[in-house]
Amino acid sequence: MNTTKYPKRLIEVDLPIKRISAHARREKSIRHGHISTLHIWWARRPLAACRAVICAALWPDPVDENCPQSFRDLAAEYITNFANKAATDEKLAKHCSTEVWSKWQVLAKPENQLDGNNIQHWNILRNMSMIFSNADTTSFEEDARLTAMWLWTLSTGSADNNNSESETDDEDDEETSSKTSKTGGYVLEFDAARKIAQGLGAHLEQLTRLVEVKGSTAKLLPVSERTQYLFGKEEAQTPSKTKGKKGKKKEPEQLNLFAVLGITETEEDTDWGEKTVPQLGNTTLDRIHQSMILFAAGRSEALKRFLVDEGAGNDQRFWGLAQALSALYPTGTDEKRWVDGVLARKKGLGF
Repeated sequence: MNTTKYPKRLIEVDLPIKRISAHARREKSIRHGHISTLHIWWARRPLAACRAVICAALWPDPVDENCPQSFRDLAAEYITNFANKAATDEKLAKHCSTEVWSKWQVLAKPENQLDGNNIQHWNILRNMSMIFSNADTTSFEEDARLTAMWLWTLSTGSADNNNSESETDDEDDEETSSKTSKTGGYVLEFDAARKIAQGLGAHLEQLTRLVEVKGSTAKLLPVSERTQYLFGKEEAQTPSKTKGKKGKKKEPEQLNLFAVLGITETEEDTDWGEKTVPQLGNTTLDRIHQSMILFAAGRSEALKRFLVDEGAGNDQRFWGLAQALSALYPTGTDEKRWVDGVLARKKGLGF
């Protein structure tokens, strides 16, 4: 009886369908200079998809405990060599999107090179989450790592779409797997979100304070929807947005913290920022989100006390994560504006 344990193949655990589809669409739109243009092919399949599926079906998952160490070592060597070439070869760089090329640059640095014996390295690479360039990822709690990985996944999806060549008008689009919204949160297909969480050792069903699952989709909650959890108040509501007159651009309104918390503001509340500040959140991400809400609410004094007196800003992980989030939040979103506002206070407060 054969009792040999075989490792799972990459096609079973991590097949980047969205990226493969983007390359397949690009290949289909090429009109000259490609073998497919020589003559009409019967039932031709995109080479990009075929190559990816064949390789993924043959290659073992390096994270699997049954994966041969020799494969990990050889894969690490090949990836490192290619990263060094991609980071320095101008001709090769032209074939990489900006987002992909930047990751090869990161991997080419001696301090970031893969170690075939380090399973954590393979977990990071399998999710390509080189997003904390100047921070120790192991020091962050799972909610921070999941948030950063989630936002990074959304941004790479957009990068792939923006860098793909023009497509024919009658070509059917692939099913949308991700989307962002200014106020509605950051949405992924549930399966994609589950894979991200698994790669980080997290469980979506245990992160209800951060993720909302509905049917086949999962939403990373926007900061404003976390107010109830972060400030411990009941009946929290997302602040409503009022539209300006037609044809006239309306300035973004300041977040009314009391309205968000379901509290009727009184005269005594006008000095709220002078006397009280929220209790520090349980995680680094929670504390950053608290500071973002204080900034959005215009509670400058409360924000200062929260960062200085309560000590939230004394933790360098706070600023490292805030900087990473600033780079990951989509331009034009409230979260991007709020976290940048907090970062702008760093120097003035002596951190």
